[in-house]
Parts: sequence; structure tokens; C-alpha cells
Amino acid sequence: AMRGPPEVIEAVRRSFEAACASGDQNMLHASAYGFGQGPDAASREVWKMVTRAVPHEQGRKFALIHHVAPGELPLQDRHPERERQPVRSSLVAPPAGVGATPLLAELGALEPMFGSAPIGIAILHGPEHRIMYANAVELDLWGRTADQVLGRTVAQGLPELVEQGLIQALCDPVLQTGEPVVMTEQPMAFNRHGEGRTMGYFNAVHLPIRAETGAVTGLMAIAWEVTEAVLARQRVEELSGQLTARMDLEQHLIGIVSHDLRNPLSVILLSAQVLLARRTSLSPPQAELVERIVRVANRSIQLIKDLLDFTQARMGGRIPLTPGPVQLRTILEPILEQMDVEHPGRISSHIADELAGSWDAGRVGQAVQNLLANAVQYSEKGSPVRLTSGQEGEQAWIAVHNFGDPIAPDLLASIFDPMRRGEPMRNSATRSIGMGLYITQRIALAHGGRVTVTSTNDSGTCFTIWLPVCGPEPEPEAGTPPA
Repeated sequence: AMRGPPEVIEAVRRSFEAACASGDQNMLHASAYGFGQGPDAASREVWKMVTRAVPHEQGRKFALIHHVAPGELPLQDRHPERERQPVRSSLVAPPAGVGATPLLAELGALEPMFGSAPIGIAILHGPEHRIMYANAVELDLWGRTADQVLGRTVAQGLPELVEQGLIQALCDPVLQTGEPVVMTEQPMAFNRHGEGRTMGYFNAVHLPIRAETGAVTGLMAIAWEVTEAVLARQRVEELSGQLTARMDLEQHLIGIVSHDLRNPLSVILLSAQVLLARRTSLSPPQAELVERIVRVANRSIQLIKDLLDFTQARMGGRIPLTPGPVQLRTILEPILEQMDVEHPGRISSHIADELAGSWDAGRVGQAVQNLLANAVQYSEKGSPVRLTSGQEGEQAWIAVHNFGDPIAPDLLASIFDPMRRGEPMRNSATRSIGMGLYITQRIALAHGGRVTVTSTNDSGTCFTIWLPVCGPEPEPEAGTPPA
């Protein structure tokens, strides 16, 4: 029932055939034709047509979807009695005297696609960048309504962009060179809805629009906002910088601790030990004072070692080990003798015979000493502390047990966290900074083992170090891929 010039009807037929043959969309330019039994060409309307071929479920048959929308002929072909009207509220006609470009001629058919796009699309015409089209997303990015910008130049509708120098930098070059301009995370401030300027970050592409002669007459702006992503990345970079600064500070503190504190303490300890070697020349009060100096110096040096181990473990590395074949008895007996000197009669032990493994003797001794010191500090004064050892399968174990108030169940899960204690210390003179259990656990983990704890009112508290007899697995060399 279609009426119109034969060439228009033929064009529609070819559009159908092309869509069926290719399966792709076929679009016709604006043409004048009519439906029904109009008496003459004056009854014909101007339409734009898009034909799409959709494969049928059965065979290779196609269903044709022929989209027809009101449109306009190019200026030179329009009936003079017809007044040019915008196809949609988001489109405006070119100003008088401006020749049509292929894109402007097809804009009515493209508008449904542009209007549903999830990114901002705008079309600017001429050297003054007159806003011919803007979809809803672009209007939202600008913070303007269509009435506020369409048909106006950018200087009139978006003066803040001119003030920021963005038009000169991002739009003018497209018209001058005919080359696209791509911007990434471009900062822009818009006076959105008259509520003051809001800074945002945008990705955009400005593409040249050419007339049939090839001359650049405008540009298409495609934009999307990336403010949230940019701000999130900037926050991550800021936090990363702060973390780097903190790690640098920790490294600096390690140097201070290892040199400026440990060395003087070593001198003090050595001097006190020399004085103790000449005990016969000291009065009893003087000897007792020197012995106290030795104990405090030893405790301070151990604290510095703990700080160094703690810092290294916190920075992501394993506590360094030097494992080798060793009898467990040769590790434990010197520690028990030293603890007996400091706490006479409090510590008893039972060490399994012929129990050996590949361990770092100094580190295992450090872990056991931490547990013994912890048991002495958290048990009743004068109450017994017992150390035992044994082997289960391929695992050796060392247990330290004491009686006293049990560790609260809600604290057991975090007992190995740094700066945590099971309960307040009974003696403030023996207070520590709460790293002994943390370092003990890290030593066991470095050996491929673990530390377990049980604590009840009836059976007391028992910490057990488990170590594989075969020793720790060697660390992979740099650049070696994991197995």
C-alpha cells in the first residue's frame, strides 16, 4: 500500500533484499512517500527507514523489521510550504545557510540508537561548536536540560568549559586538523543545575564530522564519567604511598635499634660481666647491683632481638633460619639451667632421649625460652612450671605447662597476635611489649610447624611447639616458579 516516486519504492525493495542477503541492518536516507490511497504527492510524508533482518528459528528464513520514523528531506529537497521541525526534543536543525552533512541528514534515524546509549553523545556544528544534539546521558553529565543548551554555542550553553580552556584544547583541534582527539581522565568542572561547579573526571573521544565535500564541519563528542574510579585509584595510591613511607620508617628504625641501642647495651653487659668476674673485690650489695645490671641488660638485648624479628615478620618475610642436625636435649638443657638460676626450683622437665631433627637451634631455644618466661610471669609466684618433650610420627613436640588463672576463651583465638596478652601481668617489673608468643609462633611456622594452646581452670595452661623432624622446607630461589 506504499505510494511514492518509483525510485523511492525501488529503494525500499532493495533495502529489504539487502537486509535478507546480509542479515545486517540497512538504512535509507530520508525520502518522501505515502501509505494508503493518497491522491497525489502532496499527501506523502517524509520518513526515514531502517530495515533489520532477524533469522527465523527454522531454516534460513528471515523476519524483516522495518522501522519507519518521521524525518526530513535535505534542505534543497524540502517542500517550501513545510516548516522544518526538530525530529525529537534532543535534536535541533542546522542554522539557516548551513549545508547538510550525511550525519546530520541521518540524525533522525540514528537518534533512537544514540538516545539509548549508556554513554554521553553530543554533536557540535561549526567553528563556534553549536550544540545540535545531546542525548540524555550527555545532558546529565553537563547538568543541563535540553532547552538550556540545544541550538546554542558551547560558549553560551556551557561557558565554564570555555573558561577552563577545554574547548580551545579539545574541540578546536578537531576542526583544524580533521583528526580525532582522545582524552583520558580529563578533569572538568560543570556548573550542574546551577548549584555551583562540580569537578569530575571524564574519558572522551571527539570525532570529526565531514560534509559531502570532505570538509570538517563539526564533531561528535562521545564521553563517559570515570570520577569514582579515578578517586578510588587516587585513594589507593595515597594509601600505598603512606604504607611505603611507613615501611621506610620501619627500616630506618631497624637500623637505629640494631646499632644505636644494641651496641651500647652490649658494652654495658660486657662491663658488668667483667665486674662479676672480680666478685671477690665487691661487697655483697655491690655484687647484687651488678647482677641486676646483667639481668636488665640481657632482658633489654632480648627485647631488641624481638623487635627486629617482629619488624621482619610484619614486613612479609619469614624469620631467618639456619637449620642443621641437632639433638633436642642440647637445645633445651642450657635454657633450663639459665631459667633455674633466675627462678630456682620452679621449673622441672622431662626431655625425651635421642630426639633429634634438622632445626635452627638458636631459634628453637628462643621460642622455648619465650614460653618458659611467659609461664613464669603468668602463674602464681612459686608455683611449678614443667617442660616436657616427645615425638608423634614425624613431628617432635615441646610442651610448657603451668597452673594459674586460665586464659579466657575469647582470647585464645588471638593469643598469638602481637601486642596481646592472656591477662594483666602480675609483676609490672617484668612487663614486656607482648611479642613473645607472636615470635614463638613465627619461629614454629618458619620451621614448617605450629604452636597449640589449651587452658582450663582444672588442667592449667599448656603451650606446645610442634616441629617436623625433617626440618623446614627450603625457600625457593628468586624467580623460581612455585611447584
